[in-house]
Amino acid sequence: IDINTNETTAVSVLPTDTIKGVYTANRGIAEFRIVTIIKTVDDFALIQNDEELNVYDNIILDSSKVTENQIIY
Repeated sequence: IDINTNETTAVSVLPTDTIKGVYTANRGIAEFRIVTIIKTVDDFALIQNDEELNVYDNIILDSSKVTENQIIY
């Protein structure tokens, strides 16, 4: 509904899909990186070797608290 004119516009909701990945905070900005999980054990995940993660990347453990490009202090 347009607040100024009270006109209504029909919209449709498209289906969504989940993407597996992690947020990194290497330069003080949350960046999402897509990963392919091979196996999980408890809280750990083994990912495919050719992914965009590096050995010393800072991984954000609780993704519900960040958004893409959010500045991390």
